[in-house]
Amino acid sequence: MVPRAAGVTRGIASRCACERAHWPVRTTERLTQHTVADLTELTQQLDDIRAGGFAYDREEHALGRCAIGLPVGVHQGVLLAISVVMPSQRFERQRGIVEQAARHRH
Repeated sequence: MVPRAAGVTRGIASRCACERAHWPVRTTERLTQHTVADLTELTQQLDDIRAGGFAYDREEHALGRCAIGLPVGVHQGVLLAISVVMPSQRFERQRGIVEQAARHRH
């Protein structure tokens, strides 16, 4: 699995046991000019997600859209995650609200 631009995908990828050395490519396809395509940078982001729990998509998948993703667990061997998508202009203002709600999901 090579992590893609979406926050939910990175949230799931952060929980995978796969190591970067096993990824079949060294760069990923850019979906927008904001897409992180460098695997070294992407690996750092996955480490940050493991430490803090949240994955962010800042117009990496679609211009004008941002997302916050969060791995939520495993069900019958399937890794699960959620993602909240919002217009880019509301991201910074609503980021804290979404993170707080996601932390209290249980």
